[in-house]
Parts: sequence; structure tokens; C-alpha cells
Amino acid sequence: MAGAETAKAVPYVPEPRPAATDYLLGALHFPGWRQGLHGGWQPLQAFPERTPLLGYYDEGDPEVTDWEIKWALEHGITFFVYCWYRKEECVGKPVNESALYLQHAIHEGHFHARYGDRFRFALLWENDNAGGVDSLKDLENNLMPYWIEHYFSRPNYLKVDNRPVLFVYRVRPLLDHFGSAERVRELFDRMRELCRDAGFDGIVLPAGSRFQPSDLPTWTVACGLDYAFAYGWHMQVNGSPPEQIIRSQLFSMTRWQNWGQIPLLPTASMGWDPRPWQRPDPFQDAYYPPTMIRWQLNPSDYRTLLVRIRKLMADLPEDSLGRRMLLLDNWNEWGEGHYLAPHRQYGFGYIQAVREVFTKADNEPDHRLPQELGLGPYDKLWQAHRAAVAGG
Repeated sequence: MAGAETAKAVPYVPEPRPAATDYLLGALHFPGWRQGLHGGWQPLQAFPERTPLLGYYDEGDPEVTDWEIKWALEHGITFFVYCWYRKEECVGKPVNESALYLQHAIHEGHFHARYGDRFRFALLWENDNAGGVDSLKDLENNLMPYWIEHYFSRPNYLKVDNRPVLFVYRVRPLLDHFGSAERVRELFDRMRELCRDAGFDGIVLPAGSRFQPSDLPTWTVACGLDYAFAYGWHMQVNGSPPEQIIRSQLFSMTRWQNWGQIPLLPTASMGWDPRPWQRPDPFQDAYYPPTMIRWQLNPSDYRTLLVRIRKLMADLPEDSLGRRMLLLDNWNEWGEGHYLAPHRQYGFGYIQAVREVFTKADNEPDHRLPQELGLGPYDKLWQAHRAAVAGG
């Protein structure tokens, strides 16, 4: 490993050695990893190959975030897209930290990390799982003022041409709530106005789909969204060879682009396997039936996928954001089974593939682990949970 000279204690996470890249490479980020919240780490016990090299960490720890930022930058990844949840019961009410769910990774981790200002971030508005917006008034008085003050106004929030980028998880819940594409368009147009009033040149609104509905472009165009993207690809490829998995992803993206109704932001997925969430524990979720398709690319095959996506991006229109922005699925969906962050099975393999394909490889990544440098451990909450369970 680079930097594997005689290990000695250091005072803190070593400074990142970023790899130069001409691309905007963003890893989608699920902020669900603090023991005691969401499903906790216990569902992962039966899947030791997924164990992060940071251990069962608390991602509200700024030092954990600094490790993630270091490893991301050294492999060309320049921003995270954090899932942003508003508690269902708080929709329609003023937004404050008590109204949010799973925001420790941003507010406690990223915002207090030593290297946080060197790394950009964006929000994925989870308007499906945990509440969205109930009215234009709610948007104007609650959501947008909070987003602008606490996120968009930060120098390291992801912006394109002075427009903050807000990823929208799903269009369908907004259509269901507001009743028509025209009313949803009014909502998004008001977002643009409020951003201009705050000194930006508008806002970039990509719309997501996980299941590739054939009418996604119609919805997004009618509602006034700017791009289409996938949080991950749910493909009928169970048991298929890697080449078919790769072709399936490329086919899906090419089909979106060929519709010609909305520009594409490409997404590269390494897998999908939500078995930990299916296990009989308190976080049983009927959303993942036992028959759900499961698949995984190894780092070598993932590299092949990235090479082909790079070619697809080069063929997009000259003025398309998709020529330079790629979403990477996913940094840390350990439970759903799509993850790039260093872990026990493949180490740094996935993010090494990103570095090889999308950067100038002009740096020397430092793959030393915290324990080699006398840092950590970061699993105190997990160990306290284990002790409490053992003690009855």
C-alpha cells in the first residue's frame, strides 16, 4: 500500500492528496450509520464482507468524515450527495434540526470536519420516504429559507454556474400530493425565484428514478425538472454475467438520452443486494421482498463499466452537464448492497477504479488505515450497544 512505511502514531487524519480530474464525480451518500438510529449496524452482522475498513463507525464523528473526504478526494471523488430527510410529522412546520432525520452526517460530521471545506456536498431531497412539502407556503416559509441559509449559501455547496444543485428523489409523490404537473412546476419555478432573490442564478433540479418508468421524461419535462438521474439501477439481471449487467445499465441510460425530452446525468452502479434489510430484526421493511433481484460487479468489472460510461458521456451534447458530471452509486449503502467506500471484501478496489478511469492519476493515494496510524477506533456506539445486549 502507498505510504505503508513503518507505521507510527500521528495526531490526526493525514491531509488529503487529491487526484486531479476534469470531471465532477459525486458519490451518493446514505447518512444512516449511527448506532441507535435507523437500522443500526446489527443487520450487517451476517454480511462480514461488507464491514467498512473504518469499522462500525459513527458518521456524526468529524474524524470519520475526514477519513471519507480524504479517501474520496484521493480517488477523484469531489462531492457527496447526502440524502436529506424531513420528519413526516414536521411537514408544513418551520424547519430546524429537530425536524430533520439522519442529518448527523452533515451537521455533526461534514460541517465540523477539518477537511470539510475542501470537499463539496449537495442534497438529495428525500421527498418520498420521510416527508416532503405540503404547500407552496411551506416551501416559501420553511423549506427554502432553511436550505438557502444552512446549505446553499455555504461556499462548498455544489453549484453549477452559480446555481445550487438540489437532487429530487422522486416526482410521483409531488404529483400525487399537488394533483397536477402544472402545480408541481409552480413549486419548482418558485424555488428558482427564491434562489435568484438570494443572489444565485437559479437552481439546478435533477429528478430521480430507481425503476426507470417509461413516462419519467414526460413527468420531469411537464414539472419543470432539469435532468434525469438514477439513485441506483434496479435491473432484471439476477444471476447474469457481468457483461449483461454492464450492458443493462448502459442501455437504460442510452434509452433515457435517446428519448430526447430531458438531459441525462449518468449513474454508475456496482450492485444491489438488500438482504440485510430483509433479515428478521426490528428494522424489517416490507419494501424489500425476499424475491428482490440481487447483483454485484467486482472492482474490475466496475472499471469496465466506468470506461464505457466515460465514452457515453463524451457522446452527450456539448452543453450537457452529463458530459462532465457522473454520479457514483453509492458511497455507503451497506444495507441495500451498493457501496464504494473501502470495506473488507474489496478494500479500496471500487474507488481505485474511479481514479484509474476518471482522473489524471497524478497523486499517490494513502491507503493506510486508522489503526496503522494509532487513530480510532470509531465504533464506540456500536461497542456500547454490544455490551448492553450482552449484559441483558
